[in-house]
Amino acid sequence: MNIAIYLRISREDENLTESDSISNQRQYLHNFIKSNDFTYENIFEYIDDGKSGTNLKRKGITNLLADVKKGKINCIIIKDLSRFGRNYIETTEYIENIFPLLNVRFIAVNDNFDSANDDFNSYFNLNFKNIIYSYYSKDISKKVKTAQMNKAKTGKIPTSSAPYGYVISETDKYKFDIDINTYEIVQSIFEMACEGKNLTQIAKILNDKNVLTPLEYKMRLGKVNRLGKCKGKMFWKSLTVRNILKNDVYTGKRTYGKTEIKEVGSKNYKNIDKSNWVVFENHHPAIVSEELFYNAQKVFKNNKTRTSKENLFKGILKCGYCGYDLQKINNSSIKYTCNTIRYTNEYGCKHFMVEEEYFKKVVLNELKKNFEIKEHKNYTNKNNIDEQLKIIKLQKEKLYTSYLKEEIYKEMYIEEKQKLNIKEDELIKSMKDKDESYLNKEYVLTKEVLNKYVQSIVVFESNIKVNFKK
Repeated sequence: MNIAIYLRISREDENLTESDSISNQRQYLHNFIKSNDFTYENIFEYIDDGKSGTNLKRKGITNLLADVKKGKINCIIIKDLSRFGRNYIETTEYIENIFPLLNVRFIAVNDNFDSANDDFNSYFNLNFKNIIYSYYSKDISKKVKTAQMNKAKTGKIPTSSAPYGYVISETDKYKFDIDINTYEIVQSIFEMACEGKNLTQIAKILNDKNVLTPLEYKMRLGKVNRLGKCKGKMFWKSLTVRNILKNDVYTGKRTYGKTEIKEVGSKNYKNIDKSNWVVFENHHPAIVSEELFYNAQKVFKNNKTRTSKENLFKGILKCGYCGYDLQKINNSSIKYTCNTIRYTNEYGCKHFMVEEEYFKKVVLNELKKNFEIKEHKNYTNKNNIDEQLKIIKLQKEKLYTSYLKEEIYKEMYIEEKQKLNIKEDELIKSMKDKDESYLNKEYVLTKEVLNKYVQSIVVFESNIKVNFKK
């Protein structure tokens, strides 16, 4: 028997060090295994440090569940149910349905729960505790939000980093001081906007002067180590300039509560009505006056709102020189071009503009070639899979007959049927992967086809390369 022990600490365990908490859980579970004379071959350990229990999308638990489905784990032991998860519905589904089906024993030591013991009261108590844990997690989240909001109302707004042009004050971690190395760049951006320069022109000027981008500057200071998506030197773009011009933090204002997490355990945010924001005037030294700030907003008034059709090639079309996505241009006909050359000549990008219809023809031709080569092989494989599915169907019927005749136990029947179901699902999936139903007889190109088969389309001035997914 292979045993899995799962260890987790969450953000609520801030009164403990990570090593102490994990170490204590580990020692506790090993003592439990030893004192109960478990017979086992291996003990596998799965850990999540500082992760919330509100959902099962955690690295440690994901690896554990994957090994369970592979048949690698026969028994899971945890200190208490809250370590596994605090989402009542999701956790209960695994404990009461999925684990029993896969013949995996589940033990929550502190909750006195062992799935090997068929005890109704044990199940009832477990479900009741599960509901309590779920409620507890939401209650903690609500209290944390309330505490943060109360702090914000006194001007103590939490922050992990300062906006470009500022540094976190050495005397008050909730305040900003002006960064003497970058504040003049911020001022120049606002001044250029007031002079009538558009976002692209401002970005181009900054690049021509070799001004470090905000991310490059943070990397230079050692505050971040992310290299971004670019292949070489980073450069200013209109979006970076826009974010600075739109941010009223540069007038000395500090705003809290613009967004909040949609629900406990989610990574998605929702916008909060402006009337509920907490705004502090003169929170920190201003880099620009309010007059300069509001005059600079005129640069946005000339931008017309356009209704754009779906970008068929979004995230797929790449410039062969800089590696960035090509920009879609909506005129009388849809075209694509590289936008990088507007900001910098760093990569040697070329001036080209290619119509969407041309890309469609190129990709369709490449897809046809790809499928025609595999077509005969796929049909052969499909026939072979059909035969295997027929055999599995007969095996299921034979297995069920043996169960009805009481030639095998219920547990063995469930186990063998599950194995056949898994094999059947794999064959059906394999058949679908080989199916060319995404392309009809006229080979119509859709977003679905591109996402399934095409990795990238690399565009140079004189040629195009289509890279297919393996």
